[in-house]
Amino acid sequence: MQKGYVFLEHTADIMVSAYGSTLKDALEQAAYAMFETLGSKKQEGKKSFSIEESAKTKEELIVNFLSAVLADCEINEILPTKIEIEKFTQRPPKIKARIYGSEERPKDHIKAVTYHQFKIEKKKNLFYIRIIFDV
Repeated sequence: MQKGYVFLEHTADIMVSAYGSTLKDALEQAAYAMFETLGSKKQEGKKSFSIEESAKTKEELIVNFLSAVLADCEINEILPTKIEIEKFTQRPPKIKARIYGSEERPKDHIKAVTYHQFKIEKKKNLFYIRIIFDV
């Protein structure tokens, strides 16, 4: 699978610009960027868990969803490897997804998914999500 994200220069944290043909695809790519930051290199995992989030805005939904994935991975000691978004709506902002992973400790640690310099935009036929992971 071709990556739909690039890591951007940032002084202390990790900034990512994730993109896709839909906002859902861009969010999926942002999740994969987070997985890679944690040390994931493979696309398989035997453990899985579900996450459901809703929010008032799509910005809040994206940050809350990625934060919930991060928290559940840490609590369950799972290195995430794959995401399947089962349901995604923008009005109202809701998501349901299944996260797959392996039972191993992350190589690196993300303290938080932040709103700092967070941005969603559509350019031509692509949606972009710029997000910073506090490491």
